[in-house]
Amino acid sequence: MIIEFSSEVIIEFCKPLQILGEVEYIQSKDINVNVEALTPCIVIGILREDFKKMISGNDKLYELLLRTVTSKLKSTMTHILSYHQKPLEERILNYLKELSQNNKVEKIKYIEMAGFLKISDRHLRKVLKKLDDTGVISKSGKTIYILKWPDNI
Repeated sequence: MIIEFSSEVIIEFCKPLQILGEVEYIQSKDINVNVEALTPCIVIGILREDFKKMISGNDKLYELLLRTVTSKLKSTMTHILSYHQKPLEERILNYLKELSQNNKVEKIKYIEMAGFLKISDRHLRKVLKKLDDTGVISKSGKTIYILKWPDNI
């Protein structure tokens, strides 16, 4: 599952049992992001009023919200600070790893991928061709097969 701030920028990839909407809950604001499931999943939605009743007097739930917010803040800062120091090929393969199932990514959206990587669509396709030519991946239309993962991925 991915979280997008707009239809063009991917903010993060979610993991199983991850909490969504905690910042909006804490700030009492409406949710202003889109969530798209890339793989089959189950999402549990709780109305704000019901959640407020659940959390009232529940220190463990408050602590969970605090840990979730601070974890996302730390993860985002680490990502921002280290992201552009990594080689582009590594960043592309990390992106593919997040989306892959059985070393295969179907229905890849190159423009979204380029936006997430902060590069042009043209540059992305050039690097993907290089990875294809060197046998790291194999492209077939909008499907990418990862043939071998480098040790650092």
